[in-house]
Amino acid sequence: MSLTYTSLDDIPKIHDTAQRAWLSGKAKSVAFRKEQIAQVGYLVKDNKQRFKDAMKADLGRPYLETEFFDFGIVYAEARMAYDSIGAWTAAQSAAFSAKWFFMRPRGVPQPKGVVLVIAPFNYPLFLLLVPLISAIAGGNAVVLKPPEHTPAFSALLAELLPKYLDPELYQVINGAVPETTKILELQWDHIMYTGNGRVARIVAQAASKYLTPLTLELGGKNPVFVDPKVDLTMTARRVLWGRVSNAGQICMAPEYVLVPEEIQDAFVAALRAAHDAFFPEGPKNSASFGRIVTEAHAARIKGLIEGTKGTIEFGGEVDVGEKYVAPTVVSNVRGDDSLMSE
Repeated sequence: MSLTYTSLDDIPKIHDTAQRAWLSGKAKSVAFRKEQIAQVGYLVKDNKQRFKDAMKADLGRPYLETEFFDFGIVYAEARMAYDSIGAWTAAQSAAFSAKWFFMRPRGVPQPKGVVLVIAPFNYPLFLLLVPLISAIAGGNAVVLKPPEHTPAFSALLAELLPKYLDPELYQVINGAVPETTKILELQWDHIMYTGNGRVARIVAQAASKYLTPLTLELGGKNPVFVDPKVDLTMTARRVLWGRVSNAGQICMAPEYVLVPEEIQDAFVAALRAAHDAFFPEGPKNSASFGRIVTEAHAARIKGLIEGTKGTIEFGGEVDVGEKYVAPTVVSNVRGDDSLMSE
């Protein structure tokens, strides 16, 4: 499926349409919000196979991972919002001093307006739809910006969203850097961005022009500390599972492990045993191991591995053309190593 980028001229029009729809008040009704939240669930439920196929095409992701990480989370969030929205929107007693006793002030939650949600390529389904559900529950209009590196998914979402949700209040803008730059020139009432710190700084700088409130969910290096008293076999399996899921493309995946020197060799051996148990036919031939999103991303990782001064215990293979990076364990890595640079 090819991805058609949104025209730069159409981007302000989409923003204005969403704003007018929100100002009309049709998102104010709790009943309307509940109906739209339910529709998000049906959007996923009715098109599960198409979404799984899209994730497979974009990321080489096994179907089971999409079921576990994407569908399950979206269903749970939709159910929680649907069941809780009455309590979330109810007037609440406000703290006040004795002189205001007879006025009995109350606080009533209010929508913000038009919300922009920008998601990365690793889990675009739940990183777009979960914020969408929350914003709908809050009575907001929403514009979604899917990642350009997942063309099959992003095209599918643009096709399906107007079939299930109000097409004026909830819209999709597809594109790359020029389109995102145009989006960030506009005034939003809240921006939700998930991704890396470099782009987050660009988003934050754009938001500062209008003092737009931001929610930033950013990846990090994510260390694992291993106590010498733990079960190394179980620990190795858990660490490796967290690292190889979605071919390691998870913002909270374990990045490096700190272990006492006296158990390093035993822990590496446990990781190797876990690797061989997970992928008896080898990860490259396994239906349970995905691929890196683009050749450029794979080439970048290859450069990091080639630049390490540590010891490659196993793995290290990179096939840029196939976007394949083998699960790799490197020992004796210092803080200034290439693998610790980003």
